[in-house]
Amino acid sequence: MRPIDELPTDADGLVELDLPSGVVYQGKIPSGAALAPGSLAHVRVEEQQRWTNRTILEVGAMVFAIMLPFAASEFFFTEDEAAVLMPLSSLIGGVLVVLIGLSAPRYTFGGLRRAPLRYFLEAVGVTALVAVCAFGWIELVTDIHDIGAEVEEQFTALRERLGPVLLICVVAVAPAVFEEIAFRGLLQGRLAALLGRFTGIFTTAILFALAHGIGLGSPIHVVIGIYLGYLRVRCGSLLPGMLLHFLYNATVVLVMSS
Repeated sequence: MRPIDELPTDADGLVELDLPSGVVYQGKIPSGAALAPGSLAHVRVEEQQRWTNRTILEVGAMVFAIMLPFAASEFFFTEDEAAVLMPLSSLIGGVLVVLIGLSAPRYTFGGLRRAPLRYFLEAVGVTALVAVCAFGWIELVTDIHDIGAEVEEQFTALRERLGPVLLICVVAVAPAVFEEIAFRGLLQGRLAALLGRFTGIFTTAILFALAHGIGLGSPIHVVIGIYLGYLRVRCGSLLPGMLLHFLYNATVVLVMSS
């Protein structure tokens, strides 16, 4: 049985266990290894369990890394103080994401590479489409639940406290970079190896939506998460997804705070 470091890799540099149906790879799979989608269907049950445990830990760690600094600032400080501390909370969350990602750098940072221009143009076009759908959804739920004025007041207050440039950095730039590294990088890579490509994309999208809180915007977050996962697979890079994520967040913030 060939050791894992001698097995072939795919275009993304992920190890492929492309074995015939029913054939099981008997070697040990290091939990830090980066496997191609569906590869864990060809390993021993013990290896699958180790990977499942590792994936659950990383999912929890990434979600907490993104959410905990903001939650802590809101818990320990007043609303005005928490708003002022948002840049620091965002920075702390980003550092935690990077540190967790170092455990599997091929997944986490392997997607930080060039992509063909057409994918960036596609990301811009899809951003416009998703933004129109999102604002349509916001108008619909606002009419039903009468929450529009409250949301706009929250964004306006943040813009007044942080200023437009810092607000965009906190709400658009940082999430676009660090959330894509976390979700479409590490977590989608892990889940795809464990569950298969398409189930991995869908499960990552669900986790992405849950990390943004369960609310009226959850359906939009799921749809965006599915598309971002699909875009990551097609272009082999995280960068077009980061562009889409940034443009969408920036559009929402500027419109809602204007």
